[in-house]
Amino acid sequence: MASHQAQTSIDDSTHSAGSRDGGSAAVTHQILPSNELQLLPPEVIVERSLRVESVILTPSSFARQYQQAKNCPKLQVYVNIGKGMQGTVFEKIGNPYALKKETPVTNTGRTLEEELQLHTLVYEAFQKHGPTVDTAVKVPRPHRLIHKSDHEFWAENASKFSPTDQNRTTAMQMERILPLPKVLRKALISCFHPTPDPVTVARILDRTPDKHCLVRTYLGRKNRAEPLTDAEFSLRNFQLFLDPMKEMSLDVMSLATWTGQAFAIMHWGAGVDGDDVEFVLGTSTTNVTNMARPDLQHRLIGFYLLDFGQCQSVDLFNAEVDEVYQRFKAAMIMGDNQLFIPHPKEVELFRAFSEAYRKTARLLLKERGLDGRFDVEDFFQEYIEYTEDFLPSNY
Repeated sequence: MASHQAQTSIDDSTHSAGSRDGGSAAVTHQILPSNELQLLPPEVIVERSLRVESVILTPSSFARQYQQAKNCPKLQVYVNIGKGMQGTVFEKIGNPYALKKETPVTNTGRTLEEELQLHTLVYEAFQKHGPTVDTAVKVPRPHRLIHKSDHEFWAENASKFSPTDQNRTTAMQMERILPLPKVLRKALISCFHPTPDPVTVARILDRTPDKHCLVRTYLGRKNRAEPLTDAEFSLRNFQLFLDPMKEMSLDVMSLATWTGQAFAIMHWGAGVDGDDVEFVLGTSTTNVTNMARPDLQHRLIGFYLLDFGQCQSVDLFNAEVDEVYQRFKAAMIMGDNQLFIPHPKEVELFRAFSEAYRKTARLLLKERGLDGRFDVEDFFQEYIEYTEDFLPSNY
């Protein structure tokens, strides 16, 4: 794209693209043209690009596909972009929303209707309290529930799924988190694939699942237990561990701070335990308020909280204090949450998480009139003791 922004140096280019979602002040975004980024070594591309509030200017094939589909209904098909315990997530080409379609048989006992209720509680808590604590964490906006008995919706849309996914189930529509642009995906392959020769890189870039690339931020684990093989390598839900993040000079201290804020808002703002949630780096358009005409070439890196299918609500006003503490600390320590939360042995990183959690919790409890009922310091001390019992010493 021939523009002043595209021609500006990567080192000094900035562009004001509005205010941070959930923040209180205007943010100046650094514009990173992909045609200049791709001339740099892969590790430098990751270090410069994979930072919250950076904007990558890309001649996106996704953008072309989106615009073509908006003007051609037959191209507006549903594509599988992820799968969880409760259901499969689809994008509809030419549409700004994602659709999570309930798995017909599930052993979790949780429905998408219940997940939407919890998702909405968390979203509303971030809308209300996010500006106060100035967190960078974004929660995708929940949109609506679609029942399997919604004949009008399924009559129009069932045939737009692949033949194996055309069964009518309950579905949840929500804001879509856009994947990382191609220049960043290519750099991740070059940095982390065991044999990143040009043929392998091109093959992975061309695979449809690998185009749906979000990065999980595993602050609580130094590295993966075993090196990835070619057969295991995937960019979908790419796992980025602490040591590689440090080696690439990514801002792990801010990620730890925002993760602490997020758990505190879930707990004391939304009354949701946060069990088995995910934190990912993905992108959005820079004009997120204009859903009809999104600017898909300017892609804003964001830090997202998602997947509330295993969460449970907690009654902060009526439940026993010890029960509330137990529910919250258990959710923080069990399952994959221990991968996202810094390990206490990472002293500075854990301190950033701890201070952000406690500061945010104190603020919210006071705002909600619950500061006389709960003691943040007591709770967090119990959590630290819990980590000593349950977290592995080798992380």
